[in-house]
Amino acid sequence: MAKKELEKILIGEQLKKVKEVLDPEKTTKKVIDATSYLRKEYKKTLAVALTTGLALIIGLYVKDLLTLWIDYLLKALSLSEGTGIMYKTILTLVVSGIAVLGIVLVSKWAGKEEKK
Repeated sequence: MAKKELEKILIGEQLKKVKEVLDPEKTTKKVIDATSYLRKEYKKTLAVALTTGLALIIGLYVKDLLTLWIDYLLKALSLSEGTGIMYKTILTLVVSGIAVLGIVLVSKWAGKEEKK
């Protein structure tokens, strides 16, 4: 008789656990929380992608502008083509250095965890 009572108690405990897991209110809250988290992460990722694309467009236009200015200055100063290549090389190194510094600073900033 004690064995049957023990089985009933165990089955009752298992049913309670199953009911807790399948509770519609808790399940609904978990789904809503997961959806909110995914929406927030999607927006962050999309913002990064759009910012990167726009920065690329800006960079291409700045490159064209700098090329035009260097060509204009070379013609105005009557410098040779070899000198123009040298100036463009120096300008490329300077701009690349600034870009690498910016990448390093942004990477450090993004890697820091916020304190709560």
